[in-house]
Amino acid sequence: MDMEYGEMDDMMGYGEEQQYEMADGQYMEGEYDQEMEEDEESMNFDDHPEYAGLPKLDRMRKIRRQILRTINDIREAHGVPMMYPDTMGNKAATEYANYLMSNPEDENKAKEIAKEFHCVGEIVPLVGFAILEEDEDHQGTLQEQMMDAHGLLLELEYELSVLAQGEHTHVGIGFAFNKEQVKVVEFVSAKPLMINQVNQSEDGGVEARGVVLNKDVGLYAARLVALSKMSKDLKVVGPANIQF
Repeated sequence: MDMEYGEMDDMMGYGEEQQYEMADGQYMEGEYDQEMEEDEESMNFDDHPEYAGLPKLDRMRKIRRQILRTINDIREAHGVPMMYPDTMGNKAATEYANYLMSNPEDENKAKEIAKEFHCVGEIVPLVGFAILEEDEDHQGTLQEQMMDAHGLLLELEYELSVLAQGEHTHVGIGFAFNKEQVKVVEFVSAKPLMINQVNQSEDGGVEARGVVLNKDVGLYAARLVALSKMSKDLKVVGPANIQF
């Protein structure tokens, strides 16, 4: 497995479960659904054989990108490096958001969920919410409500300080909602490196690309494992196959 480190590619659009069902099993209708349908049509790869192996696009990817953009705008204003998306953190944060629809906030539960989803690094859970108006004509789109829930975090001193801390490198973003409220959960963490691509190499092996984020950390060896059985190595590589 060859490993090289370079520019980050946006991977937020793939590999996420479609989290748009309400916590009570119903679906949100209206302008949000129309926007999702139009977006899906504009990026429909189903008819292209070369993209047949790609996982389905995450229907929440646009909101995640928008939230991450606001976080990185704040970090730029504070003079700290940008934050990166955490794919497994997205799944864990969504799981915790759904848990919060019927339970109070519990940091230990959040960390337990993060561990179950194999999130790397200690997570700091942040929770934003928005109450939906009874009059549907005045409550805005679901996307607007989710951005309002995220915006709450930017108005709170502790939450803002967590998002602006330079040592934090990644954020997983999850959502849950019902007819009364919207929850946005952000799992913030610090990781020494960021892997943004895992591809098949020309010789039939695996090529991983990423960025070392901590100048005090070097990469000497790497293990490739399956999420279903992380104790078993699919491939182990040493310095000869790692390029900086």
